[in-house]
Parts: sequence; structure tokens; C-alpha cells
Amino acid sequence: MPSATLPAAEEIRSSARLILERPEFQVETAPPGGSELVRFLEWTIELLLAPFRWLFNAMDGLPELLRWIIVFALAGLLILLLGHIFYTFATVLRPSTRRRTAEEILVSDEQRPADFEKLADAAAAERDYIGAIRCLFRAALLSLQQREQRRLRPGITNRELLARLRDPQLRDSLRSFVEVIDAGWYGRLPCGAGEYHRCREAYQSIRAYSEAKVDA
Repeated sequence: MPSATLPAAEEIRSSARLILERPEFQVETAPPGGSELVRFLEWTIELLLAPFRWLFNAMDGLPELLRWIIVFALAGLLILLLGHIFYTFATVLRPSTRRRTAEEILVSDEQRPADFEKLADAAAAERDYIGAIRCLFRAALLSLQQREQRRLRPGITNRELLARLRDPQLRDSLRSFVEVIDAGWYGRLPCGAGEYHRCREAYQSIRAYSEAKVDA
């Protein structure tokens, strides 16, 4: 029986190379769409770097170190500006914790002056002074209800409430709220930290007066 002849070495190497070049043997083959993603990232980076490259070349004649300092400084300012813009949008679109807390307090059956005091502190920390004053005013009304041991008539106006008060000091303290709220909330006039601190002092007087009456 004639012995089988082996293929030539070059033919074996060629066959092996053809087998190894098949897709199933390419372990480092990029995933579908991978090359397009890489090209897109390269294009994006090139687009972002183009203004800085133009700026760097436009300052030809200046010391190279100074050119790099200017480019990096402007890049840092751009990053800070974009970060501030994104943060502002996120803050506006995301309901604040104070707003959610206020909604929970308003629907609660047991509202306390201390709850609205905390809301006022949170609003003042965010420099929403007119909102802080309204929260303090709500706390003052709750304190008056505790003093009278009855709820105020629904729909009563601020001016009607002032007319009902007989104590001059209490009436003056509440008038501070009414004047600021009428001007800042309804009249849309500026309301700053000065008005807030003035109303804060008025609220302290109302609370002290109400607590003294309740204890008596």
C-alpha cells in the first residue's frame, strides 16, 4: 500500500493562516459599531479642541509658556461656566427639599409654628426672603390661634386680622408682616435680608406674647 505523502510546508502554513483569519478566531475583533463610536469620539474631541488650538496659534509671538497659561485658564473658565449652567438647570428642574417639606406640612392635620420656622430658615438660607417672611407669617398666625384656642376664620384678610387685635404691641408686630408681604409679594417690590430680620424680630414678639398668654 503506498504511503500518504504530506503536503508541502508552505501549503500547510498557508492553510493554517487562512483558518486563523476566519472571524471566529479573531478574539480582538472590535464589536459592531465600535469603529464608528471611536471615530465619533475623535471628531468630538477634535471639535472641542479646535477653538483652543486656534487661540494658541493666534497668540504666535508671545512666550509659549504664557500662551499655554492663557489657554488653560480659559478652558478652566469654560468648564466652570458649563458646570454652573448644568447645575442651575438641575436645580430648577428638580423640586427642592424645602418645597416637598412645605407641601407635607400644608396637608398635615397638626400644623405647628416650629414647622414653619424651619421652613423660614431654609428659605432664608436660599435667599428667598419673601418666602421666608410668608413662612414666619404663617407661624405667627398659628401662634395666635394657640393663644385664642380657636382657628381663624377661613378667608380672613390681613387687614381684618389687624383690626381684630386689641393689643397695640401685638398689632404693630403683625403689621410689620402685613406691610412687607403686601409690598414684596403682591406689589412685587424688592425684599431683602433687612425686611426678613425685621419680620423675624416681630415674629419673636408675637410668639413670646402668645406663649405667655397660653401659660397664663
